[in-house]
Amino acid sequence: MKKLFLLITLISAWPSLMAQDCYEDKTIEYLSYDFSEIWLHKTFQGTIGDNNQRIQVRFTAITKLNDSTYQAVGKSKVRSNICDFKGYLQLSKIEIVKTTCDEPYNSYGIITASYSLNEDSTQNHVGQFTGVLQSMFDQAEEGFQQFPGWYSDEGVNVFTGTWQEYGNPAPKYCSWGLQIPPCPRNDLFRHLENEFYLFNNQYINQGWRSYVLAHLNTFIIVPKSFNGDLSAYPKETITFSNEEISQSRAIEEEQWWNH
Repeated sequence: MKKLFLLITLISAWPSLMAQDCYEDKTIEYLSYDFSEIWLHKTFQGTIGDNNQRIQVRFTAITKLNDSTYQAVGKSKVRSNICDFKGYLQLSKIEIVKTTCDEPYNSYGIITASYSLNEDSTQNHVGQFTGVLQSMFDQAEEGFQQFPGWYSDEGVNVFTGTWQEYGNPAPKYCSWGLQIPPCPRNDLFRHLENEFYLFNNQYINQGWRSYVLAHLNTFIIVPKSFNGDLSAYPKETITFSNEEISQSRAIEEEQWWNH
């Protein structure tokens, strides 16, 4: 737990360190706004436990209860097990980019919050998600939208914490992000230049096969040696058949949260 707490602390601190020159605290001025749309209509990709088992999370409804509290409803999926959950997001800080900032590609703002989400106790393999989140956002005509400019493993646009099964005193590491989740040992995805990510084939049968193949050579590459020399990529990669890729894309297009 001490290691997990340190990891959460470092992840939550990273955007603050990055933002100290370009962002300023505007929490009081912005708490009255509704940020629900930032997390809705997206399927987050995550990892749970020591073996990097894939978990998917989808928020189906988010309601602003007061300035800092949002009620969240959604579903989680691990392999074929789909569970309903309900809980709360508690906003603690809102930073807005300074007009004097010269750095390119900044988001309009950064939200820091905590979350507590309880899965339905009548369903199978259920528990509670708790942790911290940070999301970059932009302004749009329809309201605030999540800013996609930073991948999840950079420490933003990511939920990081634990999942604890009901009745079990030992929590498991659990995180999810827009496309690439961080993991405890940093051995699931590895960033390569030009926005590509190397995937560790050791975990492909932990629920990741269809996701990796569906996005193969779009932003994911599967190397033969995950910890090898970066100069060997993309030559030394594992190949898959067109049929495997097509089947994987069909699986990933399924709207499982509507079941």
